Amino acid sequence: MSSAQLAVPCHRRATIRALKAFANQRLAAGQGELDLGLDVVGSSGAPLPVVASRMGHLWDALCRAYDAVGLATATGGGPVFRALVLVRW
Repeated sequence: MSSAQLAVPCHRRATIRALKAFANQRLAAGQGELDLGLDVVGSSGAPLPVVASRMGHLWDALCRAYDAVGLATATGGGPVFRALVLVRW
């Protein structure tokens, strides 16, 4: 336990846990679970490992949106401005 947890009485920690659980339920209200048809192995609550990441899809979409909106034409195709805009999106 951390020193901050030791300073909080046990009944208060239980109250805080209950409030957090209630808040999580409220945040997830009306949001169904997407059934991916995967078998759940070990539902210990641990995060799933990231086995691959493809940010290129996102970057391609942002570049197409930039061009579709017409910013490339409006700015004369400046690569620095383009990069700044795309990073901010």
